[in-house]
Formats: sequence, C-alpha cells, structure tokens
Amino acid sequence: MKLYYYFINKKDTWILYEKCGDSLGNSLYELKSEQLNGEKVYRIYYREFYHRLRADQNELRRIILHVARALELLADNNIVHSDLKTENILVRLKSEEELGREPGESQLL
Repeated sequence: MKLYYYFINKKDTWILYEKCGDSLGNSLYELKSEQLNGEKVYRIYYREFYHRLRADQNELRRIILHVARALELLADNNIVHSDLKTENILVRLKSEEELGREPGESQLL
C-alpha cells in the first residue's frame, strides 16, 4: 500500500494512500433508493460475499478478529478511529485460484 500524503493538525490526522481493495460495505451489499407513494425508500441488495459469509461463519470470525487486532494496534498507539464503519474497512476479494484456499475466503487489508 503506497502512502501519498498525510496532514496533521490539532484536531485530525488525514492520510491519503493507494486504494488497494474495496470497502467491506460495497463487498457485502448495495443500497438502492426508489420512490414509493411519493417517499424515498431504500432496498438492500445483498452481494455474493454476504451470502458466503453467512454460510461460512469462520470467515466472518477471521474478519472480525482482523478488525479487532487493528483497533487494538490503534489503541496501543493512542489513536482513535472516529469513523469506523463497513465502508472504511478495505477488503480484497480474490479468485479461488489466487487464494489457493477454499472458495469465499477474503483478505483484510
């Protein structure tokens, strides 16, 4: 992962780096809005990766463990991630050939 730029002020630290994966949120679902009786409603369309995680909860546990370890590393260095959400967790979904593992496994970045 290539670091392009960083900026630190009294309130925030901004880090700009190479995007090397897609967000966990984008990998799990797509949120679409539509008009229904004059009101905007949202529908969630679950992607294949979501269904694979539901079927293989060990993979979901691995992702949770990686996120917990990353948060622990931040806390050990007195850093607080103030915007933790699925859209801010990068994953790289690889083909089964690239993985050399079972179908559906992911790599957390």
